[in-house]
Amino acid sequence: MITIKQDEMGYVFARSGRPLDPDQALAKTVECSNYQDARAFIENGGQKGIQRSVLREGTYGFNLAQFVILTSEKAYYIPIGRDDRKEIEEMRQRIATSGSVNEEGQNLNGFKPIIINDACDVIGTVTTNEGLALNQTDDIKGKEVVAPIVGNDPSDPTTYHNNFQKIDEFLHAGGRKGRQLQILTQGKYYINSLFATVKLESNVVIGASEVGVVTSYFGANGEDVTGEEYKHGDLVAEGSKGVLANPLRTGKYPLNPYAYKVEKVPVDNFVLRWKSGQANELRYDENLRELSVVTNDGYKPNIPLSIVVHIDYRNAPRVIQRFGSVKKLVEQTIDPMISAHFKKIAEKKTLIEFIQQKSEITEEVKSAMGTEFEKFNLEIEDVLIDTPDSSDDPRIDKMINQLSDRQLAQEQSKTYSEQMKAEAKLQELNDAQAKAEKQTALTASQVQIDIDANQAEAARRVAEKNKERLKIDTDANRYKTEIDAEARANAVKVEADAEANRVIKLADAEAHKTTAVGAAQAEAAEKNVRAYGGAEILVQKDVALAMADALKSGKIKIVPDNLIQNGAKDQGMANALEQFLQLVSLEKLGVELNKKTAETGKDSMEPEETEISKNADGEA
Repeated sequence: MITIKQDEMGYVFARSGRPLDPDQALAKTVECSNYQDARAFIENGGQKGIQRSVLREGTYGFNLAQFVILTSEKAYYIPIGRDDRKEIEEMRQRIATSGSVNEEGQNLNGFKPIIINDACDVIGTVTTNEGLALNQTDDIKGKEVVAPIVGNDPSDPTTYHNNFQKIDEFLHAGGRKGRQLQILTQGKYYINSLFATVKLESNVVIGASEVGVVTSYFGANGEDVTGEEYKHGDLVAEGSKGVLANPLRTGKYPLNPYAYKVEKVPVDNFVLRWKSGQANELRYDENLRELSVVTNDGYKPNIPLSIVVHIDYRNAPRVIQRFGSVKKLVEQTIDPMISAHFKKIAEKKTLIEFIQQKSEITEEVKSAMGTEFEKFNLEIEDVLIDTPDSSDDPRIDKMINQLSDRQLAQEQSKTYSEQMKAEAKLQELNDAQAKAEKQTALTASQVQIDIDANQAEAARRVAEKNKERLKIDTDANRYKTEIDAEARANAVKVEADAEANRVIKLADAEAHKTTAVGAAQAEAAEKNVRAYGGAEILVQKDVALAMADALKSGKIKIVPDNLIQNGAKDQGMANALEQFLQLVSLEKLGVELNKKTAETGKDSMEPEETEISKNADGEA
């Protein structure tokens, strides 16, 4: 009884049976209860030699005269005839070292199953030792480098080889010997290491900032999908042989490296440096060196240069189809193109101009090279020109030092200017700190100022309102006064008109009265005059009566204060009574007599010269 341990396999060598066919390497599998029934093995046509089927873990009962059982620990058999122990041990050792090959290229134990762990992120590529030969027709387009996939339909048990674990089914399906297109993914596989070798390969991992351009070595010749305008090669659809038009995006892809080649192309910006000893992580520029140029004034500087490049992911297949790889593109196209352009620029400029005009040169290169890069499906993002290297021309150092001294002086001038600004700022800071210390009082005063200003504004507005109200009241009073004055004037006018009318009427009445009285008196006087025989006699009567009354009451003097002389001076005194009556008549007539003369101021008895007017009737 022989026990095959878990996670191990046992190999069977048949000492007798039918011979192998010329194209066979291993004996075919026959029904014989896992080689425990030696008679069934012989009767069913079992063949002599190493068997295709392997033993899985378990305990078996074998006829060790017919079968030699090879395990990782030892070989089980019964020696018969000549001593073949050496050959059997060599066979066991060969199996132990002919199993799978890991990523480091080390052979694994053939007695162990193939275990592919997903955590290892690997796949298994299979190379078989039996089967039909690969297609090698006269037509070069029909030649195969990997065997096509066969027997992968589980519904057909006669051809389904279950990932190369059933050798007879694989061969029955028409499987070919050599590298297989089909790969093994994660899992455990009991594969006869003498039939197939499994090599572990890493999955293709496409990062977030790159794409994978696939070149397929398997399939039929496909049609070009680039169109008539593109003359630099063919891009084909998936499943065809050639450069696939659609690149792989970010992810992991279990691709057989013998059937597909994946060229990773960065789709974010990457830097190419023309500087010895410096290269990016992609190693595209590891063979680039400083650009050697000759300036217009005879200097020979070496120009360190950096260029930022971008490749559109949609153009990545065109770049790979045209150049094979980005590195070849850089070394065979970009490098000579950039070098030639800088040499043309340097020939037109002196060294100082070249150094001082780097910004202008940068823009010129970006403009000129941008157009050229588009022809190769590239985009130039930026150009950075470094300080020229003076290793081939020592005079350059002196020139650069002079420029450095000049720049240093300019920078010192700027530094002094900035220091002056800093001092001014420091003064502002000190002022601000002093102000902050008094901020409470300042704030209070500012608030008080605002309050006073608000109060003043409020008072101003109140005054304006009062002024407006006073103006309104004044206007109203003036209007009222004007109306009252006009009313009073109208009333006065009415009253005046009434009074005037009354006065006029009274005057008219008085005049009428006076006229009537006068007329009556005149008529009476006329009658008296006619009754007394004349006006003079009547006057004399009245005077005599008045005089008599005056003498009677003692109100007048007998001798008058004024002496009136009638007639010439040389004439004697007239009759006293006659003089008196004449005087009285004059006073009645309204003639005023002066007691003293104007010239002498003395009393005079002489009467003033009097003119007595007469009316129309001749009456005095």
